[in-house]
Amino acid sequence: MKVTVRITKNFKTEAKPLMKKYRSLPQDLAELEEQLMKNPITG
Repeated sequence: MKVTVRITKNFKTEAKPLMKKYRSLPQDLAELEEQLMKNPITG
């Protein structure tokens, strides 16, 4: 099964200030993307 993770413009806009506040957020989101690619039922 091919899985595509799409990030919307709205998500990027709302996540930007959170990424400044929570420095680990970009890494956490990358890990989430990897998990979703391996097991799409997770999300």
